[in-house]
Amino acid sequence: MQINSLPADASTIFEDLNLTLEQVVGSDDLRPAWWLEEGAARSRAVCKIDATGVDYKAQSGSWSGSGFLVAPGILCTNHHVLNSKEVALRSRALFDFAALPDGSARAVSTFRLRPDLLFWTSTVVEADGKGGLDVTFVAVEGDPGIDFGYVPLLRQSFVVYDKDKLNIIQHPNGRLKEVAIRNNEVKRQNTQVVQYESDTEAGSSGAPVMNDAWELVALHHPAKDKLNEGIKFSAIAAALELDAQGGNPDAARLFGLFTGTDELVGFFGTLGRASTPAVGGMERVVNAYSGEDQDLDIGLWNIEWFNKRWQDKLDPVARVVVEMNLDVWVFVESSLEATQALSRHLESQYRTKEWGVLASQDASSEQQITTVMWNKSTVDVIAKSWPEKVERWFQVDSRQFDELGLEAVQGRVFDRYPALYEVKAKIRGVDNRFNLVPIHLKAMAEGSLRRQMAARLLSEAVAELAKDAGFDTDWIIGGDANATLASGDLDALTESGLTALTAKDAAIATLWSTFPTGVSGCASRTEPII
Repeated sequence: MQINSLPADASTIFEDLNLTLEQVVGSDDLRPAWWLEEGAARSRAVCKIDATGVDYKAQSGSWSGSGFLVAPGILCTNHHVLNSKEVALRSRALFDFAALPDGSARAVSTFRLRPDLLFWTSTVVEADGKGGLDVTFVAVEGDPGIDFGYVPLLRQSFVVYDKDKLNIIQHPNGRLKEVAIRNNEVKRQNTQVVQYESDTEAGSSGAPVMNDAWELVALHHPAKDKLNEGIKFSAIAAALELDAQGGNPDAARLFGLFTGTDELVGFFGTLGRASTPAVGGMERVVNAYSGEDQDLDIGLWNIEWFNKRWQDKLDPVARVVVEMNLDVWVFVESSLEATQALSRHLESQYRTKEWGVLASQDASSEQQITTVMWNKSTVDVIAKSWPEKVERWFQVDSRQFDELGLEAVQGRVFDRYPALYEVKAKIRGVDNRFNLVPIHLKAMAEGSLRRQMAARLLSEAVAELAKDAGFDTDWIIGGDANATLASGDLDALTESGLTALTAKDAAIATLWSTFPTGVSGCASRTEPII
């Protein structure tokens, strides 16, 4: 159609001759083609559950719900769908209970449930938000996930944001499988639940709630406050972890299926946080999330050449810091400039709380040093001075001991100065403090003598400061020792009464401590020092 053939009052839409006739209107609903393929794959893992027996309200009868596989032989649904082992034994899971394009039904595959092999449940959520998490995991006979796939369990809290779109694959009212993918915006959420507009009906209970990357976000259950609602899997993971710590083998097995880190509780999750088993599942999770004052988390990380290449590594490092949610970080091969840039990036781009930063020495960014960064809302770190006698030791040069002849290339014992910091925090209402010494010892075989000397000098420094009433007697010495315990280079530290927390080499930090602590990877959680 020619423009001049339009009515005069309509031709004004072409006033801009460079008008783009295709455009995004409102929200961007364009998706890559794989989105359909991935959704179809997730759909296969979703099943209808036909249940019979005595329900969670103690009434006899039959009912249906939705569920999905989280492992080849493990099914997840709501507690109010499968509320007991007895009900699970009498119930069935129906896979491929779905329509073909012509409207006919697919060939259904039916599987028995095996609560005798695995069964873990948490009761329904009460109207006041108390009670359990309304979730059940149960084993399925025959490992149907081999044919139908399964939905991976993620522990991350930050897989859903306000106004995100949430997709729900379900069996509403017991019908053939359906999917809610339109008008499905997130409206509200907290650490335990997410509320959304996605359409569901009775029978949709137990369906997986997934974001637009088809990542598992929540477990759908009855609506609240005129919005549909799901229990976050990050909260379910926290409950499983608490039960696993209490010795529940099914909870431990299920918790092992989760990948990722819950950014709200950090790398160590609920480990070491007080909980009361008698309290309902939801309240236990709330208590675990609010337990920041029950522990102190420390990470030690050799970020290779972070001092010179921090611009390229800034955001990947920041994402790790956010995900692990530790209180104190020690960075090796860093610089003051790089760490200050990281703290600003965390505060501006990730909206974290304010960070403090200190460097082991005054040096240009060309020189590798150690730095410390800490969350000011949970802990305080103060730079301390070594006594003059110890300071002289740390300036020693291995070439002063040529007669030992233990290495071909000699030099300063400490190329990177072992700074001394005092860390202060209130843990479970008790004021705690300890000494922190970041280290980065000489690498390679020719550094053996210098590592031996460094270990001896550090152990003597600890013994010297033990004589001073002004210094606390608790220590963490950690970073990159560039040697294993088996090498013998670090014997002076292990023989001085300090406890080695990992014996691995440069890929993982090494820690020595004089008070109870746990270590995993390059991070350590300290329990109260009393």
